[in-house]
Parts: sequence; structure tokens; C-alpha cells
Amino acid sequence: MSSHGEPVNEIQALLEVAALKALTDGLRAGSIKGVPKPFHKVVHVGHSFGSEHTYALTAMYPNASDGIALTGFSQNGTFIPYFALGGNFETAHDLPNLTAYPNGYFASANARGVQTNFFSPGMFDPNILTLGFKTQQPVTVGELLTIGGETGSVNHFAGPALIITGGHDIPYCGGNCLAPPTGYPSIPAAAFKTLPNVTNPQAVVVPNAGHGLNLEYSHPFTYSTINNYFLHNGLGPK
Repeated sequence: MSSHGEPVNEIQALLEVAALKALTDGLRAGSIKGVPKPFHKVVHVGHSFGSEHTYALTAMYPNASDGIALTGFSQNGTFIPYFALGGNFETAHDLPNLTAYPNGYFASANARGVQTNFFSPGMFDPNILTLGFKTQQPVTVGELLTIGGETGSVNHFAGPALIITGGHDIPYCGGNCLAPPTGYPSIPAAAFKTLPNVTNPQAVVVPNAGHGLNLEYSHPFTYSTINNYFLHNGLGPK
């Protein structure tokens, strides 16, 4: 139901990060309509492109968050072309559920593209794949051209930081997150070299999972890991 912004110059990474900053400030100030009170503790949990936004937010504003969880994430951008190819993208308005979008928005043309990019073999209910395809949301030219551009700098965020990524993640691990770079146990763990000040850094590789952590059989492990991490770092509900 949101408005569909201009897909090249408006809907792109750093403008979305600016919106995230405004939303975070509003939550802390209690100024968001329909939210009855301010929040003195705020954590950010992003997935994939959303994790890049969380990284950029805390790199630009280290005090914006009290704790972060970067899911479906690493600092290795060499596999993004696999995602672009595997998604089998076409103009979004050519798909029955996305006809309202203008040129410049893209989505997977069929369920095979969604499966390739998000699901690990044997780790999902086929009905979930069907639903995922029917309810997919599009990506813009601006997002595709700016993905990864906001995560290259060193991030001096000093709060708790969790990275959790599926072992067979395509866009951030090329299908094998345990193919370790020198000096790190996994590709996601290597991201902490640009997060030198975080508290209690933890990198978790979800066994056999793909990029779509929210939709696979392993999701209880994923969510319990995230929630328990925040609880153990004093960021749970009071």
C-alpha cells in the first residue's frame, strides 16, 4: 500500500538508510503516530539488503542502535552477480500481482528464480515457495546499483553485534559460507574485521539453510538464536 517512488534516483540504498534513521529517532522520541510511548532501547534486525542498511546506519550514526543482528549477510560482495543472474528478473508490472509498479521495478519471473536465490534444497515446504513467489516484492534499478555501496567503510558501532547467515547462502557466500577466508572460520565471520569495536561479536552459520532464513525449516533455530543473543546481552523485554 506504500507509494511507488521513482526507481532510479529515489528508491536506493542511502535514501532508505536516511528513512531508517528518521524512523529510529521517532521511536526513541515517542513521536510516531500510533506508538503510545518512547523506546529507550532500540535494536535493529535487518535481512540481506536490510542488513546492509543496518550496517550503514550504525556506521554513520554509531549511537543509533543498542544492538544489531545482521541476517543473510557478509562483507563479501563478489557473489552478488550470482543473485542477479539466478533471480531471472523481469519488469515487475508484467507479473499479475505487481501490475501497479512502473518501469524500473523488477521481480523474479517465476518460482524457479525465487528458489535459486532464497531456498536451500530440502529445507523448505514447496507450498511456501509458491506463496513466496506470489507475494514477492520488487527491487528497483536504484537499489540494484547501490547495493553494497554503503557497507564498505569501517563501522565503529560499539554495541552487541550478531551475524547469522545460511550455510548455502547464494548472494553473500556463493553457496558455501564455510569456505573460510584466511584467519576467519566462515565468510560471515570475516565481516567483523570492519566492526572492530563491537561488544560480544558472534557469527552463526545456519546448517544447510539458504538465503531465505525466514521461510525455511530452520527458522526456529534462526529466530531463537537472534532472540537469545539479545537477551544474553541485556536487550530483552523488561
